[in-house]
Amino acid sequence: MKKLSVLIIAALALAGCESSPDKPEPEPTTTQTESAQPTTQAPETSDPDIDNTDDADLPPFTSGAYESDDPFALNAQMFPVTVRVGVQDGYDRLVVEYTDAEGLPGYFTDGFTPELLGQGAGMPIDIDGEALIQIMVSGIRYPTPDENPDLEPDIPTGSVITDVQVSYPFEGMHEINIGLDAEREYRIFYLEDPSRIVIDFKK
Repeated sequence: MKKLSVLIIAALALAGCESSPDKPEPEPTTTQTESAQPTTQAPETSDPDIDNTDDADLPPFTSGAYESDDPFALNAQMFPVTVRVGVQDGYDRLVVEYTDAEGLPGYFTDGFTPELLGQGAGMPIDIDGEALIQIMVSGIRYPTPDENPDLEPDIPTGSVITDVQVSYPFEGMHEINIGLDAEREYRIFYLEDPSRIVIDFKK
């Protein structure tokens, strides 16, 4: 009888185990991966070789007076925005960059002179250099209220160019006054995109 009771209790215990509800399985967790943000492309820098030129296409060096085809042309309507001096192979280069021109500017010079005089009142210009030359550029407009450019270039050590003074316009023209270590052959020309007057001094 005792053996039968044990069997009945065991059977009931087994039935209880089978009828008990299963424990809920843990729900799978999903991890949302954020999509990579697109990178912003860095803006293009200005071309460091913008002032390089093919010498075969340039005018010859000279030592006397020089002028463009139309030295007093006034339709360019441009304004100087920056000035730079660079050392090239065989010459040093002065570049005056302008706002976009509406036409071709004119330019002329009388060559080297013992004294430089400003436009208008004709006052002497104080400039460093053993040799002095003034380039007149025509087709220059007056600045707008928000135009206040820095027209004093950094001159590399050892350059034949010792000083540069670029004036504001007067009656449609302005001056590029240059001091050098000695009188040297030079050439002047105009480049576009951007608008530039370029003066090279032979070493």
